[in-house]
Amino acid sequence: KPLFNKALTATYPPGSTFKTMVALAALEAGVDPNRTYVCNKVWYWGGRPWHCDEAHGVQNMHSAISTSCDIFFYQTALSVGPDKIHDVAVKFGLGQLFDIDIPGQKKGLVPSTAYKRRAFPKDPVWHPGETPSMGIGQGYTHLNPLQLCVMCARLANGRKALHPRLIKSIGGV
Repeated sequence: KPLFNKALTATYPPGSTFKTMVALAALEAGVDPNRTYVCNKVWYWGGRPWHCDEAHGVQNMHSAISTSCDIFFYQTALSVGPDKIHDVAVKFGLGQLFDIDIPGQKKGLVPSTAYKRRAFPKDPVWHPGETPSMGIGQGYTHLNPLQLCVMCARLANGRKALHPRLIKSIGGV
């Protein structure tokens, strides 16, 4: 489908780009950025192994962002919870539509406990095992590339919530 607008009309798990939202949610929740977790490439929790791409050793928030350590973000997400992560992510434009006059834009999904209750009436409880996946931008989380661009722009501009817009020309060019 060569004319399929993937930037707006498709959603994908954001993966490691979402870790910045988990870090900001942790900071908002009062988590000390110097809190450390040890990454030995595998972390056992909830009766199963959770993996990272390599053994990063002792990680604080700064080093975990720079190495993209999954094990740090699994545990950080658990300490913060899905609702706090959701609230921060929405402030950064994730899971939202933007008024740019292009049809077919997909909203994507930043999950929360309220979402789980609505979407899964037969199993409405947010299970603790669903949180680590959210911490690394997987699980229920699905976003479109435009939302990730807005997130990056808002991160780079501090407290200014930039909104995307299309420009046909500037000065006729």
